[in-house]
Amino acid sequence: MNASRYERQLLLEGWGESTQNKLSQKTVFVAGAGGLGAPVIHYLAAAGIGKLRICDSDRVEISNLNRQVLYTENELDEPKARAALKRVSKLNAEIDVEALEERVDASNVNELIAGSDIVVDCLDNYASRLVLNQFAVNTGTPLVHAGVQAMYGQLTFIHTPITPCLRCLLPDKITELSPKPIVGAAAGVMGGLQAMEAIKYLTGMGTNLANEMLLWDGADMNWQVVPIHRDTDCPVCS
Repeated sequence: MNASRYERQLLLEGWGESTQNKLSQKTVFVAGAGGLGAPVIHYLAAAGIGKLRICDSDRVEISNLNRQVLYTENELDEPKARAALKRVSKLNAEIDVEALEERVDASNVNELIAGSDIVVDCLDNYASRLVLNQFAVNTGTPLVHAGVQAMYGQLTFIHTPITPCLRCLLPDKITELSPKPIVGAAAGVMGGLQAMEAIKYLTGMGTNLANEMLLWDGADMNWQVVPIHRDTDCPVCS
């Protein structure tokens, strides 16, 4: 480990080389390498996570570039997972990065995520999010969830049975906009917070946002943290 690379975080009280070494032994599965995934991937790589599994089946499009900060015009039409791998490998050669050019579904989720210490949900549709959620419930793997739209975002840390699962929090019918309106900086805010939640869990420093949902209104720059509860009739975790 090149301690100079991590100098500023090593200065944190309680961090030190032991915590940095702990991070270097962890594996994070990042589902989605888009608006949320791009800052998550960047900051986890910069922090020195041992292994990043980047999973995304899409290719870089020009319309992505207002928010997906891992990519440039040079990567247009390149698979996002592969482009993200190349970018973060240049940022931190000390970490192991795996590009998975697949869409998460019920048939492959176990194989894709097996062995990961935490899952970060950076997806843009609830069908795939619920597949991640089912895996997290079945295996007891923590899941960092965020959603973003326009100038708004939400964030929570899911770790059943300690917390509600994602299905507990959703209505029976979900209306999804496609394409979703979004200001790029909003994805940066929420993705950065997701990276922080993952780092806190993996290092044991700070307190995760368990049993609470952070709601961010970027238009008026308001933050609110509200309690969330398990649904006793939840079809997934009850």
